[in-house]
Amino acid sequence: MSRASAAQLALFTEMTGRAQALADWQARFARVEMVIMVGPQTATHGPQIPRTVLGWKCPACGDVTSEFLIGNNHGYHPDRPGSVPFRAEFGSTCVKLHLQAAHKAYDERRAKIRHLIAAGLDDEQIAAQVPYTASTIAGWRKDEAKAARLAAKAAKGEIVTVGHGDGCPCAFCDGPCRCPSCKQFRADPLGTETGELVDGRLF
Repeated sequence: MSRASAAQLALFTEMTGRAQALADWQARFARVEMVIMVGPQTATHGPQIPRTVLGWKCPACGDVTSEFLIGNNHGYHPDRPGSVPFRAEFGSTCVKLHLQAAHKAYDERRAKIRHLIAAGLDDEQIAAQVPYTASTIAGWRKDEAKAARLAAKAAKGEIVTVGHGDGCPCAFCDGPCRCPSCKQFRADPLGTETGELVDGRLF
């Protein structure tokens, strides 16, 4: 066998092996039908149209989503054999579950700090009980005090205007605004009452 033929055979064998590995990897995922919206959503072209496609089911949390998002948001890449987030066992966890656990731990620590502040401990004493520095706790103490003042004003019926962003305290927001977190926590999540209509889309 010539060198060229041997090289071609090796390349074919490698490509065949990769294709088989990819097929074996993708076979581990459940494929589930999901509905996606297609087409431009504008006042001129009308609403988007629902379309049923095969989605990828996360083996850890069970979310059904697209091939891109199961990799981006969950850590499982159907096009990369063996890609399991955090070097865990297949299906034991995903990026979403990991973030949820981290948020829960953070919320529990903040709740503990609020309790210790209410109990009269100073920043140094609190820092000895939680994994944060005294300066960080001092900053949070100011944030909690400001939130309490805003809540007191809102309770009196006063309109309180705050800056919008990831930490937007929507209970105090007089809206309308473009803050995504506001839409998540408002009683009217679609923004049909408080949102602004821009190019056929609600903000």
